[in-house]
Amino acid sequence: MGKDTCSTSTETLFFILYGVIGVIIFTGNLFACVVFLTTEKLRRSKMNVLLVSLAAWDIQMSVFVIPFYAVYCGRGCEYSLLSYCWLMRGAKDCVKIGTTLNLYAVTYDRYIAVLHPLQYGSKITPKRVTSMLVVVWCLPIILASIRNFWQHNGSDTRFANKLYDSIIVLGFVVLLVVLMLITNVKIIRAIRKQADREKRDLHLSCQTRKGTFACVTVVLVFVICWLPRAVYNFSYIVNPPGLASPLFFRICFLFLFIQSSINPLIYWFYRAEFRRAGYRLLRCRRVVERAESVLSAIRTVSFLSDTAPQVQTDSGIVRWSCFGDRSGHSKPRVYLTSYKMTEQN
Repeated sequence: MGKDTCSTSTETLFFILYGVIGVIIFTGNLFACVVFLTTEKLRRSKMNVLLVSLAAWDIQMSVFVIPFYAVYCGRGCEYSLLSYCWLMRGAKDCVKIGTTLNLYAVTYDRYIAVLHPLQYGSKITPKRVTSMLVVVWCLPIILASIRNFWQHNGSDTRFANKLYDSIIVLGFVVLLVVLMLITNVKIIRAIRKQADREKRDLHLSCQTRKGTFACVTVVLVFVICWLPRAVYNFSYIVNPPGLASPLFFRICFLFLFIQSSINPLIYWFYRAEFRRAGYRLLRCRRVVERAESVLSAIRTVSFLSDTAPQVQTDSGIVRWSCFGDRSGHSKPRVYLTSYKMTEQN
C-alpha cells in the first residue's frame, strides 16, 4: 500500500455508498425479522426461521463489516485503524462464512420440501433445524479464528492469508456455492414440473411455489454478487497485476452489500403473506401513533379545563372555559362543578 494508490475522491464516493447501503441493510432486514417473528403463521414455518437467521447475519454485515473492514482495510489509503485489520478481517470472514452456510441450510430445506415433500415432516424437524442453526452460528467462528491463529503464531502474514483463502474460501465456500447453484437448478426444474401437474390445488401450490422461488432468488442473487469477490480472492492467490486493485476491492464489497440489502425486497415481491403481515405491522403502528395523538389532545384539553379560572358563589364553584361554537367564535361557557346545601329556616 502506498500513497500512489490512494484516491481520496474514490474513497469518499465508496464511503457514501457503503453508508447508504448499510442503513438500508440494517433497516430492511430488521423489518423482515420483526415481520417474521410477530406473525404467528410465518413464525411457525421452519423455512422462515432460517430466513430470520439469514437476516441476522445481514444485520451483522451492516454493523461489523461495512463500517470497519470495508472502509479501513482496503488496499488503498492508509488509516489509523489499519493495525486492527486482523480483528476486522475475522468479523468479515465470520459473516461471510455464516451467510454462505445459512443459505445452504435454506437450500436444503427447500430441496426436501420440493423434491421430497412427503418426507419433509420427518426430515426437517425442529430438532434438526436447531442443529443446523448451531452449525450455522458456531462453525463460522471456528473457521474465522484459524486465520488469526496463523497470523499470531509467528507465520508469515501473506502466506497465512494465501493459505486461508486457498483452503477456506476457494475450497470450502466455493464448494458450497457450486452445490447451492446445482441444487437450486434442480428445485426450479421440479417446481415447473409440479406446476403442470397440480391444477386442482392451484392456490396452495402457487403460494408454496412463490415462497420457494423467493428463497431460490435469494440464493441465485448471492451467487451472482459473490462472483466478483471470488475472482478477487483467486487473483490474490495467483497475484497478477491489476485484478487485486483497491478499486476492484471496493467494487467486490459493493456487490456483496447490494445482495444483503435486496433480500427483504425479494420476500416482499414474491410472498403475499409477507406483504400482508408487513402492511398489518405498518398499519398497527399508524393506529398507535393516531391513538397517542388523540390521547395527547385529550390530556391537553383536560389540563386546560383543570387550570381554567374558578368563581366561588353561594351555590357552588363555577368554572369558566372558552371553546369555539359552531360559528367559529369562542364563547364563555359556565360549568357548575360543585355545590353546597343550605339549611331552610
